Amino acid sequence: MSDRKTPDSNDIDESTLDRKQDALKVAFGWAASDGDTDMLRELLTAGAKEEWCGGALLRASENGHAETAKFLLATVDSMGMAMCAFRLAAAKEHIDTVKVIVDWIGEKQKTSTSDVAVPPAPPA
Repeated sequence: MSDRKTPDSNDIDESTLDRKQDALKVAFGWAASDGDTDMLRELLTAGAKEEWCGGALLRASENGHAETAKFLLATVDSMGMAMCAFRLAAAKEHIDTVKVIVDWIGEKQKTSTSDVAVPPAPPA
């Protein structure tokens, strides 16, 4: 008979947790790239880290997923990330995503004393 212990839910080692976080991070990135806002919500509930939302915002914006970008902007709450997302969306001419980001920046400026300028909206 072997002395090996069968793992149970109370006996999870650190490498198992690392693999789970790695899997969550990969899934989070793919969900953002695909514009799957519902999946992002589920992954955050399952343990995805909010600090991953910045990179996810960039992916969603670059791929033109306006609603996903809107969700992630609320979580990221960073003017710097919003400006990067704006540039990525504008470069690929994702007008709906650009409008979402410009609106978010405008709202932030109403409640902020920051000197960051709102980028001009692209022509319709």
